[in-house]
Amino acid sequence: MKRTMALSLAPVMFGLVVLTLSSDGLCQSTTHSKQLSFAKSDQVFEPVWTRHILLRDLDGDRDLDAVFANCTGHHSQIWLNDGRGTFSMTEQLLSKAAHGIDAGDLDGDEDIDLFITCHYYTENGEPRYLSSKVYLNDGKAGFVDNGQQIEDSLFSGNVVKLDDIDSDGDLDALVIYHKESSKVFLNDGKGRFALSDFTFPDVGDFGDLNGDGVLDIIARARSAGFEFWSGNGDGTFTKEWERPDSTLQFGLSHFCDLDHDNDLDAVLTDFSLSEELPTRVWFNDGSGRFSEGTSLPGVFRGTISFGDLNNDGYPDAVATNHDAEAQIWLNDGSGTLVDSGIRLGATSDKHESAAIGDIDSDGDLDILLAEGRGGRNTIWFNMLQ
Repeated sequence: MKRTMALSLAPVMFGLVVLTLSSDGLCQSTTHSKQLSFAKSDQVFEPVWTRHILLRDLDGDRDLDAVFANCTGHHSQIWLNDGRGTFSMTEQLLSKAAHGIDAGDLDGDEDIDLFITCHYYTENGEPRYLSSKVYLNDGKAGFVDNGQQIEDSLFSGNVVKLDDIDSDGDLDALVIYHKESSKVFLNDGKGRFALSDFTFPDVGDFGDLNGDGVLDIIARARSAGFEFWSGNGDGTFTKEWERPDSTLQFGLSHFCDLDHDNDLDAVLTDFSLSEELPTRVWFNDGSGRFSEGTSLPGVFRGTISFGDLNNDGYPDAVATNHDAEAQIWLNDGSGTLVDSGIRLGATSDKHESAAIGDIDSDGDLDILLAEGRGGRNTIWFNMLQ
């Protein structure tokens, strides 16, 4: 496949990371004796408003397909991969108000189903709200709305995360809303979801943070701070500690084992429209207690996604912003994320989020950027040498 050149940057050094400009114009960095660079695919997608992109093997052919969670009058789309990183859109048209998306086997038939949470829109000057949607897979990437009106049609959904919250062997849903408390929906094992009576402040995300095999939550509330809720294993949670912070603004929590010690650390974005706020990095001691790491400077109003981009065994990060290029941050091996200097896209891009996966089946991780303000989504192939 022909691959066009990525944006070029002048040489700069960051600790173990050295950024160089190659003769062919690719943006590169050298870390741990490996040279990392990305090249933009020549596949051109039509302009849409894509909030998030999901990469999964939807049709069972062992490559990564894509779902574009689109909104603002654009149907969400299913794109099938030919195994080499070229995508073809199916004729299926899903929600036109999609925002957050996650996937897994929701009905127990061993294929990948979709859970999409929807944001509000305006019609004739009036706000309209839509229920989150469940789409069941026929095993060949044919998706059918299961018809359920999930009990959240009065809220504007931003993010959904699927995991087994109540330890009954199926995937439940945590949905994060705009200006509303996050909500937990429990799965009956057949893809039907019921609202749990458990609520917690504002925005939260879950993972097994104390190593007991049960999901926990770090919740956050604007101008209040953070709270840690340990899972009881039955879909309920108990608050263990809180960390007040009156300066906390808007953002998301992301969990990843940054320092390779077999527990989940936290990367916490924080932004406001009036000032630049750093992204915090917290290291876990294994019991759900955290210490401060080195913060990341800059504004990340999009998401932070993790993957080992340079194949050194440590997770790196792709950070997006609504009004700038996507940034590549490389792990130095101790859990510290170092700015590689690599930027993907243009300063005028409105990148909402990034999806990471081996799109072209060559053994390294590529990046698919969602253009959230009516632009074109882009594929960036990893050219690791």
